[in-house]
Amino acid sequence: MIIVRLMGGLGNQMFQYALGRNLSLMHNTELKLDLSSFCGWQYPSIRHYELNCFNIEENFCENDELKKLKGSVFILNNPLTFFLSKVLFSSQNSTYFREKTYEFNDSIFSSGTDLYLEGYWQSEKYFASIRDVLLSDFSYKESNILRSSVLLDEIKNSEAIAVHIRRGDYTKKRLQKIYHLCSLDYYTDAVNFISDKISNPHVFVFSDNPQWAMENLKLNCKTTFIEHEQKAKGWIDMQLMRMCKHFVIANSSFGWWGAWLATNPNKIVVAPQHWFKSEKLNTKDLIPSSWIKM
Repeated sequence: MIIVRLMGGLGNQMFQYALGRNLSLMHNTELKLDLSSFCGWQYPSIRHYELNCFNIEENFCENDELKKLKGSVFILNNPLTFFLSKVLFSSQNSTYFREKTYEFNDSIFSSGTDLYLEGYWQSEKYFASIRDVLLSDFSYKESNILRSSVLLDEIKNSEAIAVHIRRGDYTKKRLQKIYHLCSLDYYTDAVNFISDKISNPHVFVFSDNPQWAMENLKLNCKTTFIEHEQKAKGWIDMQLMRMCKHFVIANSSFGWWGAWLATNPNKIVVAPQHWFKSEKLNTKDLIPSSWIKM
């Protein structure tokens, strides 16, 4: 059995699921999802489970299955037992595989058939071999498929460039110490780079702060800013984004997946050169080799 701990937003959950799915297929065993991070002290009312919009293998683990791979101390959701579980888990239980760095670690593929996975696993090297499976798994349930509209038709019938601008939590002091905010120059240069290689580009801007994007991003091509009458659901923006032909992404797993899932064989993807502020975090395996770094 493979149990993967889901945490973070939609893009992070997709990375975690993708590795678990690959391992479950390699070892011909079940994949179970652990949702405990969304109901404990770590993410109170901040994050929630978001993969239920997709046609994934959706099986949730039970407490006895967690005990088998984690030990009973992990069932308790409070800071003390969480800290103790980290110590006991890593030193005594070989079924636990916790990501230590952002670099790809191929030893995970030979770590056995009963595993509990905790980490972000942000590299396509963990699952590129099952791309077709993931394209199917990350297809949308019938009730979530966006139907024909002017916006959809514009995206499908143009040289659509998806531009993902993430601000939101990245502008908060706590995360400013961790993540770069991609500059307006980055977006302008990246769009110009792609525009020089295609005809009649049409930019579609996806952002968690569309008002800021409209007021500040000035491009020399047709531009549509994606707005929703109600607060946007992540899966709606991602469904629209992945229909585009080319991509300029922020340093965000959400934009990463929008670009990776796109099926245009000639897509051009531009990603920021620096993902984190700290040079100690090695992200060489995060950006696929065919993408352009700026």
